[in-house]
Amino acid sequence: MTSPGGIDGWRSLRSDGEDHSRLAFTQVHPDETEFSAEAFLRAAVGYFASMGVQIQRVLTDNGM
Repeated sequence: MTSPGGIDGWRSLRSDGEDHSRLAFTQVHPDETEFSAEAFLRAAVGYFASMGVQIQRVLTDNGM
């Protein structure tokens, strides 16, 4: 999802959810680069770990 405000007036919204508990994590990024995707994944892993959720695998539709 993108919205006005970042590069060329757009920002990227990234979200991740944990199926069992329905716990979710979202961040806004200025673009959709591989660097933003990696930063999001690292932040999501840290967030879920702080909530006691251990990530076993990552599923993506874009080959992240």
